[in-house]
Amino acid sequence: PYHAAAAREAGLVDDCLYPDEIEERLEALTPAPGPAAGPRRIGFVEAGVYHTLRAGDTGWRPLLTALPSFAYVVARGGIHRGRGARGIASASLQPLLESLRQDETVRGVVLRIESPGGDALASDLLWHAVFRLRREKPVIASMGEVAASGGYYLAAAADAVFAEAATLTGSIGVVGGKLNLEGLYRRLGIGRDGVERGARAGLLSETRAFTADERRVLRDEMGALYATFVDRVAKGRGLEIEAVERVAGGRIWSGRRARSVGLVDRLGGPLEALCEARRQAGLRPGERWLVDPHPRMPRFPGLRTLIRWVS
Repeated sequence: PYHAAAAREAGLVDDCLYPDEIEERLEALTPAPGPAAGPRRIGFVEAGVYHTLRAGDTGWRPLLTALPSFAYVVARGGIHRGRGARGIASASLQPLLESLRQDETVRGVVLRIESPGGDALASDLLWHAVFRLRREKPVIASMGEVAASGGYYLAAAADAVFAEAATLTGSIGVVGGKLNLEGLYRRLGIGRDGVERGARAGLLSETRAFTADERRVLRDEMGALYATFVDRVAKGRGLEIEAVERVAGGRIWSGRRARSVGLVDRLGGPLEALCEARRQAGLRPGERWLVDPHPRMPRFPGLRTLIRWVS
């Protein structure tokens, strides 16, 4: 590792500056009027706001003429049931995918996935929502740094799957179990007692290990979930079950290797995925189109930044 000055001497960085010094350096690079026109005044705008303004500026078009739009949906975090702003909540993403399916102005969808997986049922519900959307319009999956397990579950439902060369993907498998705190409770002198009715009512109790019967039942459930996972990948990717099983079993693949085994169609990022969605939607060369990002960017923080920049 290099400290800052050594990194500069080695040519790894150009300079060592404080944030205010960076702004001064940027001001020197801008073609603002000189001293004759008064004091220099450079406005700064956050990158997110700038790109939002750029994406919304489609240039001139005939009045009342709508441009074709493509939804860019970001699914980031662990997959779970219910609602919420954290992670990928099935009850929040499902209605969004359904609304895009019914929206005739949306010509295609790019689903940007950054997820290590999560809840099996939530993953299957979202797989079904993506597959339904795919029947109406092109859906292109763009996988980020990691799209494994449930993350790949979602991607497999798309018309085409794009990955970065170093994307961690695959992990077609199921894991389950519980914490056994029996020894910890004993060391701490904590006593726990429970009233149960039913042969396996305490299956998920943390006060003891699985019995042989409970372990068998859990394995059977995990086997059924795994078979469903493999079937969904085979259906979405148009592969035979045997072909999926050869690359499943929880194996992890890089994006480049995943392409060679049929889990990924092409290497590329969001821009390549958007171009593929445009191609599959049948847009003519040179035809203008809009990108509609989801979930929506918070309006008021960006508006405050924009007002501060303009004023």
